[in-house]
Amino acid sequence: MRRTVLIGIIAVFLLVLTGCGVLTSFTTLDFEEPITYCSPNITIASFNIRKFSDNSRDSEELDKITEVLSQLDLIAIQEIVGDPVILNRTVAKLAEKGATYNFVISNPVGNKNKERYAFLFNDKITLVGKPKLYYDKFDKFIREPYSASFKSGEFDFDIFTVHILYGNGPADRTSEMRQIASVYSYYQEKDSTENDLILTGDFNTQPWQDNFDFIWALPDIKIAIRDGVSTIGKYGNLYDNIIFTDSDTDEYTGLNGIYYFDEILGLEKDEARNSVSDHRPVYAVFCSGEDDD
Repeated sequence: MRRTVLIGIIAVFLLVLTGCGVLTSFTTLDFEEPITYCSPNITIASFNIRKFSDNSRDSEELDKITEVLSQLDLIAIQEIVGDPVILNRTVAKLAEKGATYNFVISNPVGNKNKERYAFLFNDKITLVGKPKLYYDKFDKFIREPYSASFKSGEFDFDIFTVHILYGNGPADRTSEMRQIASVYSYYQEKDSTENDLILTGDFNTQPWQDNFDFIWALPDIKIAIRDGVSTIGKYGNLYDNIIFTDSDTDEYTGLNGIYYFDEILGLEKDEARNSVSDHRPVYAVFCSGEDDD
C-alpha cells in the first residue's frame, strides 16, 4: 500500500530545502518516490482560470490571482477569453509585486465558445523558438493543444497544454483523451534528442477514471497529481494534472501538489470561484541545474 502524508509543517520544511517559493496545504507526497533536493529549481504549474478576460476581473480580483501566480515559475493557463489585455494587466500587476513575468498566448481555439491558452513565465525561464497550436488535421479536438519550448538553467523542455471537452458526460471526453495520449506519444518519439516533454491541462477526467487509461497506457508515464481536489464546487474533482515520461525527466524532484489558494487567502468557496477560479493550480518541481538529455 502506498503511504501518503498530509503536509503542513513538513511541506514548508521540504520546500525551503529545495529553494522553492510555493507553500501549500492539504497536499500528499508518495514516500515510494525519491525526493530530490536541488537548487536551482523551477515550479511548473497548470491553472484553468475561469473565463479569464479583461471584462471578468477587476483590479482587486486580479490582485488575488497574481498573488497565486507569483508563487509559481511557469504556468500553463487555460480558459482565457477575448484578447490578450488581461495578460498584459497580469504582468503589470506582478511587476507591482516585484516579480518579472512574460507570456506567450495562442490564437483563439474552440467552436462557438472561443478561448485561448497561454504560458506565463518568470525571469528564471527563457522561451526557445516559437510556440504553436497543434495542427488538428482531422478535427479531433474542440480546442487543439498549444505547445512551447523553454529552458531554465541546464533544463530544456517542451510543454503542451490542453483543455479537454467536458460535454454531457465521460463518453463525450473519450475521443479527446484518446487523441491527447496519441499526440503525446507522437511528439515523444519524434525527437530523440529532446524527451523532456511535459503535458499539462484541464483534462476534465480524474486519474482513476476509465478515460485516463489512455494516458496510463503510455510507456513509463508519470502522473504527478494523484491525490487531492483541484476543482472548487459542491463536489470537488481532480481534473487538472501534469504528466511526463518518468525515465526521460530525471529533473523531476518528486515534489508536487495542489495550491489551495482559497484556504491560503482565506476565501469562501463562492468568493474563490468568482474572484479567482473554480480550479486550483497544480504544480510539480523540477531541478534546473542539470540536463539529462
